[in-house]
Amino acid sequence: MDGSANTCAEVMVSPSEDFVCGSNRGHDSIATFVVARGSGQLSFLVTTASGGHVPRSFTLTAGGKVMLVANESGNVDSF
Repeated sequence: MDGSANTCAEVMVSPSEDFVCGSNRGHDSIATFVVARGSGQLSFLVTTASGGHVPRSFTLTAGGKVMLVANESGNVDSF
């Protein structure tokens, strides 16, 4: 996949400000990046399948330990 079909619906910074996550609607996943302290530079960490098709919105619990992902396919998954 060359990435041309990928679009983002939402970007979020974790409560700790250590991670940035973005939904990837073409790949049906959430991409997670680590934020470097001091410089703010992002480094790719992991891609997690969204558990459905076309992830639209996601949120983190107050402590940042659980992510809820709402997919256009009509389901909500937790990670």
